[in-house]
Amino acid sequence: MDVHGTAQSELTDEQAAAEYRKAAKNKAIVQAAIREVVIGKDPVAAERLYAENYIQHDPQVPDGRETFVQLLQSFPPNFKVEEGVTLAYGDFVLFYNRTTGFGPEPLIAAEIFRIENDKIVERWAVYQPDTDKTVSGHPLFTPDMAGSR
Repeated sequence: MDVHGTAQSELTDEQAAAEYRKAAKNKAIVQAAIREVVIGKDPVAAERLYAENYIQHDPQVPDGRETFVQLLQSFPPNFKVEEGVTLAYGDFVLFYNRTTGFGPEPLIAAEIFRIENDKIVERWAVYQPDTDKTVSGHPLFTPDMAGSR
């Protein structure tokens, strides 16, 4: 069953294809937003990719597209976002990444974006410091994550 309580087998091939296209389009919107707005700090791209009343569920980031763009302008020149894995399902996109230059140490982030009418309307984020020391011995982030999907 999917999150809507519908058995996947109940979808026709045409419906499944439409769902796949929607998820792929939403994934591309988030990837473009990260590349052009967050990293590139492009306010014109922000107008195209983010809703004006963009909602943030992040204690460090204010609501609204304009205030978000202003915040990005204050980021230091060494600010960097490395994509780990990006997954999409319906209107939601999960973006797992490593961010450097935002604080004193690299951060691992899991961000969830909600897309509506081809624009990002809402974002949730969870951060934790990156570390090489894990009980399992496995890193939290590896540069080849994006290539393995």
